[in-house]
Amino acid sequence: MPSFPSPCRDLNLRLAYKTNLYPYFFKRDSNTQYEGVYMEFWRTMAKILVCESLEIKHYDEKRFCEGSTCAPYFGGAIGRHEVFAPAVPVFLDPQDMHVYKYYR
Repeated sequence: MPSFPSPCRDLNLRLAYKTNLYPYFFKRDSNTQYEGVYMEFWRTMAKILVCESLEIKHYDEKRFCEGSTCAPYFGGAIGRHEVFAPAVPVFLDPQDMHVYKYYR
């Protein structure tokens, strides 16, 4: 059976995000917590995965493509298991499911 990285490193479910995407994932201002449909989803997932908390990391860089090859989103942080997934799954494409081993 293949080995999969734990989604809750240090008991934190780490997520990456690039920008606010209202109403799915957003902050009203710099002093508020993240809100939105996907935050409710990730809070539920954290409980199911027995994580104690969510940790959100912001990434500014743009994804770029050269020919048919594209640089990974979030600078490759998902592939290095620094974060588990994007907070907003619109940043995943079908190949990512195989690359990042979100399946058995």
